[in-house]
Amino acid sequence: MLAARRDRIVARRGDDTYEVAQRLVWLAERRVDIALVGGDNPVSHEREVAMAETVAWIRDRLGDDGRVLLHAHNGHVGRSRSRMPNGRLSHSPQMGEYLVARLGSDYAVVYSTFDAGEFLAFYTRGWVGAEQFKTRLLRAFSVRPAPRGTLEATLRAPAAYALDVGEATAAAGPLADYLRAEHWSRTFTYAWRPSFAVFPVGWTGIAPAADFDVLVYVPLAAATRP
Repeated sequence: MLAARRDRIVARRGDDTYEVAQRLVWLAERRVDIALVGGDNPVSHEREVAMAETVAWIRDRLGDDGRVLLHAHNGHVGRSRSRMPNGRLSHSPQMGEYLVARLGSDYAVVYSTFDAGEFLAFYTRGWVGAEQFKTRLLRAFSVRPAPRGTLEATLRAPAAYALDVGEATAAAGPLADYLRAEHWSRTFTYAWRPSFAVFPVGWTGIAPAADFDVLVYVPLAAATRP
């Protein structure tokens, strides 16, 4: 239907309006595909591909000098697959893997994390990605300082800071060695229950130097207001 009205839309609104509308239809179709494949589980290969292709589409429209600021969960933007609590790599490539393959060094990743405080999420009675166990009410969850051995505990500091990972690993030293190695990091998602912060079920294994360019640490987080 949209294609049949292309000439009329372009004449009235211009090519840009038509291309955006066409993309929105494409996204709606991908959402149906994701639901058909994954059911109530929002974590899927199809979702990651759709997000990556949409980001690349936006950048292509901006031209060679265009810049896109993408705000997404750490688990989506990393350059490589995170490691699950059972020691295995996540099942499918993430959005960041597709983007780095397409954009190369033009793709820069900022990893943000915090030590303690509050964040908003839906309470779940099941595992992280199971929609049928998730309640529909957002609430603030409190978490204590990160357990010993996690990335957040090791990099703990009294004030917030941003660390240039590339610069920190340019020379030899304890910090460079640490950032090149793989470590557990707590993962905070849209669906949550308090036990996820204590047991490794809610952790992921990451290698900072391989996965991102900048690390932003905040000692105390405050829940946003919806």
